[in-house]
Amino acid sequence: YENAIPLFKESKYASALLYFQSVIADTDNPKYWDAMYYSALCHKNMNNKQKAIIVIQKIIDAKVAQSSQAQQLLEEL
Repeated sequence: YENAIPLFKESKYASALLYFQSVIADTDNPKYWDAMYYSALCHKNMNNKQKAIIVIQKIIDAKVAQSSQAQQLLEEL
């Protein structure tokens, strides 16, 4: 996760996504939902709208802290 954020900020979305996905692979990771949200942003920024929507919907359905942000992101798409 710590490696992914700087890449995300540098607009290196594909590289950042790889790191976020490694966090997502571990559902017990405390950064799991943050990584999910950022992965949705990566997909959005890489014009993978359908993949972004799928991830966003999972966040919203889980009713976690990131749900309201995810809802806003969904409305932008």
